[in-house]
Amino acid sequence: MPSPYVLITCGPAYAPVDDVRRLTNFSTGEFGTLMAETFRDAGWRVVCCRGDNATFRPPGEGVELHDFGTNQGLEKLLARLAADPTTSTPDLLLHAAALSDFEVASVQPLSGEGSALPDPDARKLASLAPGWMLRLRRVAKLLPKLRALFPNTGILGWKYLLDGSRDDALAAGREQMEACGTVGCLLNGTAWGPGYGLLRPPADVVEFESKQEVAAYLSEHLKPPALREAS
Repeated sequence: MPSPYVLITCGPAYAPVDDVRRLTNFSTGEFGTLMAETFRDAGWRVVCCRGDNATFRPPGEGVELHDFGTNQGLEKLLARLAADPTTSTPDLLLHAAALSDFEVASVQPLSGEGSALPDPDARKLASLAPGWMLRLRRVAKLLPKLRALFPNTGILGWKYLLDGSRDDALAAGREQMEACGTVGCLLNGTAWGPGYGLLRPPADVVEFESKQEVAAYLSEHLKPPALREAS
């Protein structure tokens, strides 16, 4: 019987400002590394897509590692993995990557500074300019697109909230699960409080104190039979 197969996304994406500067999130990739190594040690086949700005060490031997930069880069990478005829379909996809919510729509000199408009063909904004104003636009979330790429995979999402209460975090997790067709949502941030909470349908919540506890639980309790029962 083949080993269960987990696909993990982790670490930060970035949105370029120019060819030198970028917008990104505070994400080290630590959670992804811990999950990848825990699943590997539990006998899973592990493929990890890791943001190339992650600062935590990459997973060790026995984990198939792929790098990505932007949201679009990760989406293309996942589409390629999904369409690869030489590999099986993941049993589980853990989408822990900290992707960009915004991208640069335009760059203008600060009002009243007397700066010339940026050269549209310039690869780097002038570093001696008095200042620049960035206009940002929201980008589409990747999680809702994953069900179409992986129709037979159990997908677990993340919800990191800083504002609101634990009830708000739970409501946001349920909304994400319903909208994206996921088998669960991991909750953390100050809205949730210390530690982590795993929300599973219909309304089960399991609490953890550490990333290591989360990884051990997921590798044990989200094996393919349990995923089939949840779907």
